[in-house]
Amino acid sequence: MILLRIAFGWALASTTVAASALIFDADPSTPGVQTGAAAWNAPGVWWDGENNVNWIPGSSATIPAGSEVRVPSTVSVADLALHGTVRIQTAELIVQGTPSGAGELRMEFGGAQTTGRGLVLTPPGAISVDWTIRGHSAFNRTLLVTVRGEGAEVTYNGFFDHTGGGNRAYINALEGAVFIFGPQAVVNNQLPDWNARDFRLLGDGTGGFHFDPAFDADMGGTETDPVGGFSVFRMIDTTITTHASQNLPQIWKGAAGGIKHHGGLKIWGGDTAVWRVAGEPQYFDGGVAWISDWILDTQVDLTHTEEGRFETNLDDGWGPNWGNTVDTTLRKTGPARLILRGNHA
Repeated sequence: MILLRIAFGWALASTTVAASALIFDADPSTPGVQTGAAAWNAPGVWWDGENNVNWIPGSSATIPAGSEVRVPSTVSVADLALHGTVRIQTAELIVQGTPSGAGELRMEFGGAQTTGRGLVLTPPGAISVDWTIRGHSAFNRTLLVTVRGEGAEVTYNGFFDHTGGGNRAYINALEGAVFIFGPQAVVNNQLPDWNARDFRLLGDGTGGFHFDPAFDADMGGTETDPVGGFSVFRMIDTTITTHASQNLPQIWKGAAGGIKHHGGLKIWGGDTAVWRVAGEPQYFDGGVAWISDWILDTQVDLTHTEEGRFETNLDDGWGPNWGNTVDTTLRKTGPARLILRGNHA
């Protein structure tokens, strides 16, 4: 009887597979880790240090340089060291721990979808992300990143590449999470065949978005070489905190019909929309338009110039879909001033 119990206990334990630190191996039939391309959940493409195994949910993963991993269905990973490329296809890649490396993440899905796909970060505290995050170059594709959870703080210092006809970009900061555009972050949001597709910052009334004082929203773009920068960003039900004038998109940029002054901020609905101006006094000459009530909290002076306008409706000279609404309220809070120069409506 004792022998039977020992044997049964051993057999039960042998069927339990613990989470591990796994390395992507594109060719399990060849000894050692091989670079190449395969799906994340393909049989045996993960090396545990001794054997090739199937993906073990909750493990940490390393994607070597030169490898390309497709994510056709949702995957949850602890830490992710990304040195190669990951392609997300109509699924979520959920990273619960620490991201590292300087690899590339590509989004290969489309439509105005703000949840259920893309990169999801749920760290227990503060982390930094240096990956290139790239939208698909095909028409009407989507770049989607979600940061979720109280105490989650993600500083992004990589390259957001969001180009192509009619593409959309969304970042969600939910359940108290904070997304920070870091000092080395670069955003390419120029769509040469369109006036602009706004870069959308979405929330649920908690957490929000911060811009490091050194972050330049227009990095990579000039009036004569209009590549890079936000062009326009839209905030919905969230708080953004800027710390320097260069945090906001201001320059004239390439658009359908030539160079136009497309830098701007839209406040586009939601129960809670706050622009907090902190750090150093700021100067903004982009357009500011809104279709819902919102709060401008000036902890330092904000000067808005005659180059742009501060109003509930901007005409087609600023591109379509800027908004046209009445009976909305801008509530000014904070100890510092809002200084308006030029014509506003």
